[in-house]
Amino acid sequence: MANIYLAPPHSYAAPMRRGLERLGFKVVTTTPPEAASLVSRSRGLTGLIPIALLDNLRHCPGPMVYSLGETMSVVIVSKEPLSLRDCRVIAVSGESRTSIIYLKLVSTRLGLGARILQHPSTSTKDLLGSGECALLLGDEALRARTRYYIVEDLGALVKRVLGINPVYAVTATRGRCNKLLEEYKPVPSDTDPIETSKRTGIPLEDAVKYHNTIKLDYNKEALEKALWILKNSTV
Repeated sequence: MANIYLAPPHSYAAPMRRGLERLGFKVVTTTPPEAASLVSRSRGLTGLIPIALLDNLRHCPGPMVYSLGETMSVVIVSKEPLSLRDCRVIAVSGESRTSIIYLKLVSTRLGLGARILQHPSTSTKDLLGSGECALLLGDEALRARTRYYIVEDLGALVKRVLGINPVYAVTATRGRCNKLLEEYKPVPSDTDPIETSKRTGIPLEDAVKYHNTIKLDYNKEALEKALWILKNSTV
């Protein structure tokens, strides 16, 4: 069977997809929750999995998604200037289960009373039709930066409140870890920020910052700390 890797379609993952292709992987784009579902049903698949959905899957050295604080594409937004305490309802999609758990953990630590409302859509307009605030991810979050108010950057919030570098997803499989992935390195390109700016409408300087902010390499220490927090916290 060919080496197949399930990778996200978002702009941040462009260097990841190129790096995997250079290692000889066939890259199939799908969201991390869908990747978790597919990988859990097949020993022949490997993919980028939300760390909240690892369950019985084996996490492996290889691509990860994390930041050192601010993430830029995992944000809580509103139609008007609000503080997080003003958010009575925060609408969320199911696209990143890890981000939702981080939000719940932070809300508990801060004693916030917001209701976190699951919504079937990933559209900012739809989410903000259900609550004063919305948790947005990926390119949808970047697009919203030019149209809505940023209430909080979830990565910065996790760093400040939980004291860890937020890790969102990690390479995982049902079978054995693929040793080829140990050679994986992100392959940045000067054109990545240009394409991200065109795709999302954010200024080029913000796109440059974004691609420097999102980390795609394997960071064992950050992963272990994030997994410990998720395992030992109650939400």
